[in-house]
Amino acid sequence: MLTDSESPGAHSAPDPDHQSIEDLLDEPFPEAVYFDNEGDQVVGTFVRLDHGQNSLGESVPIAVLDVNGERRTVWLFHMSLKSKFKRLAPHPAALVGRTVGVRYLGRRTSGTGRDYADYRVVSDLHDDADDWDSALGVADGDGWDDGDHQP
Repeated sequence: MLTDSESPGAHSAPDPDHQSIEDLLDEPFPEAVYFDNEGDQVVGTFVRLDHGQNSLGESVPIAVLDVNGERRTVWLFHMSLKSKFKRLAPHPAALVGRTVGVRYLGRRTSGTGRDYADYRVVSDLHDDADDWDSALGVADGDGWDDGDHQP
């Protein structure tokens, strides 16, 4: 887990709530959210994607959320958590201002026997695609009506 000396780096994207880079420099480091027990969760407004440094000096992506008026960080240590954030939006900027929820589902074993930490990550972001073909990346005439891809 994180210690008090581990904190987000200075290479964050500009925060739309702040007027200047100086304001960002003066902002205290947000408290981290810890997912110690199955069912632990956090819900907040996505502020930005940042990077911090763990105790080994490695760069770790961090989701900064506004939770009831207080900044909190979700450290994206686990690949499953990173991939679930990536599925929410094509780019982190698309999540800015959106409500995001993260729930720790506990430890799982994959079909290949690998142990991993599982999470559920949701948001109120809705795809603005005009239709399913656009949303799914299917071009006209790509087998939707020919029955070749039926289960």
